[in-house]
Amino acid sequence: MSDVWAAEKVRAALRDSIPGTQAYFFIGGIVKRIQNIGATAPIDVEVLGYDLNEGSRYGKVLMEKMRGLTDAKGRPLLTDVQSSREENSPELDVVVDRQKAGLLGVSEQDVAQTILVSLLGNTQITPVPFTDPKSGNEYYVNVRMADADRQHVSDLGDLFVRTPSGGIVTVDTMARIDRRSGRS
Repeated sequence: MSDVWAAEKVRAALRDSIPGTQAYFFIGGIVKRIQNIGATAPIDVEVLGYDLNEGSRYGKVLMEKMRGLTDAKGRPLLTDVQSSREENSPELDVVVDRQKAGLLGVSEQDVAQTILVSLLGNTQITPVPFTDPKSGNEYYVNVRMADADRQHVSDLGDLFVRTPSGGIVTVDTMARIDRRSGRS
């Protein structure tokens, strides 16, 4: 039984038992993903532009048209058509008061890196390797804030940023952090 046939059989069963269900399959494993340059599907359509709302609307229209493509027997030519763009994805908007930060000698990048490291860890910016002296295995040590210390957006304002003169200031003295929705 081929993978494609099995996927079609599962897709049909889901469609018949749960109307309105959309099932997506990725068949082929890591080799196929490498051949597709990391894309999850062999056809990757990207809508670019400055107007995010118009791009989103056009992307939906394009997906529907792609789903409607059929061969001479009415069978779909494309399966698993989906969008990787998320609507209303939660974001944190960090607005640095450049004048205040500049007086302190702190850059926007310093503030951004402080927040990024606190949430995701230092491996995003400065990986810290550790070599086990007994086994010789190398590990990367990831340092970030404890979960309890990063429960609320306001916790990020309490983070410390070091100034070039060696002083320490909190993020909220020079930046505002707001929750919002965006597209990814």
